[in-house]
Amino acid sequence: MKSMAVTTTKSSKPEGYGSKTYPRYVAAFERLLAQDPDNNDLVDPEFHEIVEGDGRVPVTQDNVAQEAQLSRKAISGAKCRFPQLAARIKAARSSHGVADTTTATLKRLRTDLAEATQSIVVLRSKAAEAIIRADRLESEVEEERKHVERLRRQIAGRR
Repeated sequence: MKSMAVTTTKSSKPEGYGSKTYPRYVAAFERLLAQDPDNNDLVDPEFHEIVEGDGRVPVTQDNVAQEAQLSRKAISGAKCRFPQLAARIKAARSSHGVADTTTATLKRLRTDLAEATQSIVVLRSKAAEAIIRADRLESEVEEERKHVERLRRQIAGRR
């Protein structure tokens, strides 16, 4: 993979000139493009199975910042310190197929969660009704036992 060259901005100094953090962002970005991150949180296969489905680490500004172990403020937002790097990350994001699948998956998961929450409410209500019905039936059974005992005493008294 070719390394990212430092590009120049309006001023005569290139973006990231003299910055100690810029090279860390660039290295993190390149590792994510190569799908070889150092950050174990980004490599967790269970997370990516849920979010992406294909196990790939999404190339996003948040993930680049997390991989670099730096704040995302320098590479995201309207007044970020490294706007050209931010633009390259956004461009790579679209070529790595991240945005739509992640958004759709999160929307589906939120819908599933709402349905599951509603099901829990319904099941709790049915369980409460069943408990009340069981208590009522136990009371009826106890009354019937007392009635049977009275009848036995009456029969035993007639003998």
